[in-house]
Amino acid sequence: MRALHSSLIKPLIRLHSPFSTPIISPSPLRKQFLYLHSSATTSLQKLTAMADNKTAAVDGNSTSDHVSDAWYSVPDLRLRDHRFTVPLDYSIDRCSSTKITVFAREVVAVGKEEQSLPYLLYLQGGPGFECPRPTEAGGWISRACEEYRIVLMDQRGTGLSTPLTPSSMSQVKSAEDLANYLRHFRADNIVHDAEFIRKRLVPDAGPWTILGQVT
Repeated sequence: MRALHSSLIKPLIRLHSPFSTPIISPSPLRKQFLYLHSSATTSLQKLTAMADNKTAAVDGNSTSDHVSDAWYSVPDLRLRDHRFTVPLDYSIDRCSSTKITVFAREVVAVGKEEQSLPYLLYLQGGPGFECPRPTEAGGWISRACEEYRIVLMDQRGTGLSTPLTPSSMSQVKSAEDLANYLRHFRADNIVHDAEFIRKRLVPDAGPWTILGQVT
């Protein structure tokens, strides 16, 4: 019972960075919020912020590119929300790239908030769905929380991360610019986002365990 049972969680893979396998490609979801900074070197300057990103640091872990909220409770679980400001395009200088937001929710069992637990990143299947929103302990989350600190990441384009919606995409005027914008929401950049988060969330930028759909 100390190991996660294969019938509950398949596949469970431990990887060191960098990731080597594309995970999931998202499709458009409903509008939650859009948090974009304009870049002088991109044709996407007219994309504007569509929601408010919380900026209050609550536990000393927040930085300019990582905002961490306070712990809160649901039955038998403790949760904490994180927002990471990441480059839209990792192939260019990060200072020059347009920025988007990636949302992740940290989940632990009650009383384990300060324990040194290994991290488990959950990647939602899809295409294009946000991560689960646990309202109580149950199922695989309850079992995983016995041994892990779970990170539920909304992949770029989904959930509370910068979304792809008809409203946001309509702000890009040309088909060519839209195609260039959408190519940044593929699996390769989701992998880059996960690495960005791991380096800021896991102590000493250590390895974590991956749970999700791998192709």
